[in-house]
This record gives sequence, C-alpha cells and structure tokens, in this order.
Amino acid sequence: MTRDPQHYVGPENCNNMEQSKWWHSEADQILKVVRQNKDNPRILWWIVGNELESPHPADQQDCVWRRVNWMANKLKKIDKMHPVGIAIAGCDPLKLSRFAAICKDVDILGMNLYGNDHWGISNALQRAGWWKAWALTECGTAAPWQVPETSWHGLMEPMTSTRKGQFIFNGLHRCKLDDRCVGFFAFLWGWKWEKTGTWFGLLDTWTEAGGIPSGYLNDVSQPMLDEISPDWAWPMKLRIHLENVIIWGPNGTSGNPVLGFNAHQGAQVPVDLKIVATPDGAEGNIWMNWYVAPETTVNRKSDGNVPEKPMHIIPNAVFYCKNGYRGIVQTQLLKPGSYRLYAFARRTRYSDHTVREASASIPFHVGNQSCYSVLHGQHGPCYAKVTEAMTKAKRMGVCQWPAAGLLPSSTFEEFQAAFFANHQGCPPPCSLVMPSYYHGTCEGATWDVRYMNHSQASQLLFAKDVEADKGDCQDAAYGTDCFWGVKWLMNQGIHQSPRAWPELSQWPTFAEAQQALYVRDQHACKRPCATVTDSTMRMARLAKKI
Repeated sequence: MTRDPQHYVGPENCNNMEQSKWWHSEADQILKVVRQNKDNPRILWWIVGNELESPHPADQQDCVWRRVNWMANKLKKIDKMHPVGIAIAGCDPLKLSRFAAICKDVDILGMNLYGNDHWGISNALQRAGWWKAWALTECGTAAPWQVPETSWHGLMEPMTSTRKGQFIFNGLHRCKLDDRCVGFFAFLWGWKWEKTGTWFGLLDTWTEAGGIPSGYLNDVSQPMLDEISPDWAWPMKLRIHLENVIIWGPNGTSGNPVLGFNAHQGAQVPVDLKIVATPDGAEGNIWMNWYVAPETTVNRKSDGNVPEKPMHIIPNAVFYCKNGYRGIVQTQLLKPGSYRLYAFARRTRYSDHTVREASASIPFHVGNQSCYSVLHGQHGPCYAKVTEAMTKAKRMGVCQWPAAGLLPSSTFEEFQAAFFANHQGCPPPCSLVMPSYYHGTCEGATWDVRYMNHSQASQLLFAKDVEADKGDCQDAAYGTDCFWGVKWLMNQGIHQSPRAWPELSQWPTFAEAQQALYVRDQHACKRPCATVTDSTMRMARLAKKI
C-alpha cells in the first residue's frame, strides 16, 4: 500500500471505503500479486504495508488503519491460507491502541524497533488490546536518533559491532519469551552509508575502507547466525569480536572510547583494540585496518531511506604499529573539525579463505571542545538526574529515555551525554584531551588475542550486559510503606498510569509490583525475595484470567 499521505485524507478515502476509484485500482494491483503467488510454498504471510502511518501524528492515523483493515479484508477473501500483517514504526501506546481497535482483520502486527524499544513490548501490546500474533519486523541496534552526542555533537554510535550485537540478541530473546511473537528480523543492510560507514552494516563492501565487493561478514550478525547455524558450521566456529577499545592519553591515561577524544592539532593518539576469537585452526591470521574520515553533516534524525553521500577516507591519517594491534591517529595531517576513526579486526581461514570481521567507530575532534564534567553534585540537578537514571538502568537491566541508546554498563559520562543530547538539563561531558605536544608511540602494543572456545565467545557477545542489581532481598512486611505502595500499585497505579509501568501486566503479582517499585527506588522497597515470574508464565496466567 502507498505511504503517500494525500490518499489518507478526505471522505472518499477515510469514510466510505468503497467510494475511492483510486483505492480500487490500488487494490486490484495488490490482489493481482496475491493471486499470482498465494500458492508459493515460500510465502509465510502477507504484509500490506510498511510504516504507512509515519507521515501522520499518532492521534491522526485512524484513516490509515481503516484503509489497512479494508485491504486486509479483501486480501483474506483471495487467500484464506496465509495470515495478513503490517509493519509499523515504533510502539507508541496511542498508535497501538487505535490500531488494535480498528484493524480487526489484521492477523499479525509487525513492529520496527531499535535499541531498547522492544523492552516491555509484550505488556504494551496487552494494554493496547492486541492479543493476536506479533513480530519484530525490524530489530536494530541503537539508532542515530537515539544515541547520545559528544560535546562537538558527534554521534556516539554503539562503539563496536560486538556491542551492537547485544541489542539484537536482546530483541531476539524477548521475542522468544512470548509465544505470540511469530517472527524476528534483524535490521541490517548489506552495506550502505547511514550517518557512518559501520552503523547497520552486515556485509562489508566498503572498498575504500578495506572491504571487498562480495563483502566481509561482520560479527553484528552473530546472534542470528547462532540461532540458525548448526554447531559444526563455520559461522559458529570462526568468530572474532571486540572486547574493548582503549584510547591512550598523556602519562598512560585512558579515556572513555565511547566519548572519543578531543585532540589539539599535532597530537598523535594511540588506540588499541582488545580482540576475542575462537581458535578453529586460524590462530595468528588476524589483521587490522585503520581509517579516518570526516564526520557526516547529515542531521541525525534524517530519513534513513534518503541516500547519503559517504565521507571519503583521508589517506595516511593512521600509523600502523608493527608490533601489535595499535593504530596512531596523526592529527597533524588533519584540519580543525570533527572526524571518525574506523577500526576493523579481520581474520581469515586458510582452508577456504572465509573472512570474518569486527568493527569499531570512534568519534574525535581536532580543536577546542566546550564541555563540563559533572561530578559529586556539581552543576545543579544534572548529577542527581544521571545517578538516578544509572541506578534504575542497573536495577531494571535496561536503559530508557533519555538514555535509550545505552546499555546498563554505560558510564556516568555516557548517561550525561544522553541527557545533553535530549536537552534534559545537562551540559556535554568532556572527552579525553590530547595536547598538541603529545606524541604517542607503539611502545607497549601487543599482538595478544584472547582465544576462547565457542560457548565462551557466545557469552561475551550475548550475555546480558549487566545483571539486574541483586542487593539484599526483603519481602514487604504488612504495614510498611513498601507494603502499602505495592498494594496501591496493584490495585490503582497500574490502571491509572499503565505507561509508567511498561514491564507490568494489568494483573501484576505482589512480587512483580514490589520489584517495579524497587527498581525505581520508591516507597523504600527492597528487592523481593519471592521469584518474579517471567513474561511467558505471566502470559499464561493472563490468558487464563481472560
């Protein structure tokens, strides 16, 4: 179906569904395709459109949903064997509730979600009144519109492809927890420039940065490969991941690599990669590629469907150390401005020349930065806001807006940068400063690789970023502030403000309600000792009640 907003306004498009000649012509074309392919055994389900509602505010989408339901009804009369679905952008509660109320003939609700947006999605759908099947039709890493910014407004892309894989794995895990989730699709391009050269890449064909026309397979794909590949296959056995990136400053100091670094022209900045790999008979055959390109000037919230011009690699901007996996950025060759350092760890297997890679993307700036490090209660309420958000993230095991593009292990400065990027009362944090006289060397660089067996390497990539803060447990005793807070949440709070409690169902248990208060540090609640049921068990209990 078309996304053109002109066809979703006016009486003939929105009220009398059979009146529009244009829509009948559109339906004829769509149904022709259905008739031609409905007996194809490769068809899983039909999707009538992708993000059709995006041009319209959430409270002005009813016409879109009426037309979607109209088309789904016609399609199901032609093909009674396949379900009909749609893919929508995000999971806004109003959007979900209006869709559920109008689209009775749609069987599968697909959602395109990024970063941590899929957290609590099962309960969000229940509250919206959608009890049918759902799918993650796009599940991507933290997106450009979600991530924090540096003091020079450089996007803090998830630092490594390995870290990006954690976001995808978390989405896959949440889908598998809910029996109603019938499909999962990781959002990965073959390769294209979208804000950077590494953001959503699956097959690295970026030839200017050492890629090849057929593409090196990036380790961001590992969650999907591990789900579908047999244990003996090469995607399971030939692995390479990035455990960490280290930026070395003067006197042996190291900065937060996610924040990049700020260099005065002339500084020579050493950067190390910490590599993890599986043996598989290819030990030692690992190599590095380092590149520098200018930072993009494209707005971070621009439409990803609009082609962007790739930024060209600057020759000789990184010196390769011969004694280890270290590159030294040569800022004396760069004009003042914003840049990005790209690092690729690649390995090949001699027997069949199969190549895998892991990548890193590090913003940096040549010139002065305007920033302020908020520590120990300085700069008004910013310190309190950041520490509260960090505590909540560690207890819940997930980061939420304005830090939705982070992981619970993210640092204070990264959370501060998220509050800065979303205009929440924080100044930008300071990245590590490299004075012009600082000339880092190759001394101390190594070829060390941490080789691990398959299962351990999997845990590195897929294990939950930070276990929820355990702390001491104590079930709320009758008469305490926590007890009455739990009772209020169970009986009133969840019904009055369901959006404030996305992890809870409409009928939370006492332990679930106490856990929700604990992670928010409310009513002096401690972590409940009673087991909190997982979403699958909760779904079964809810279905029984209904």
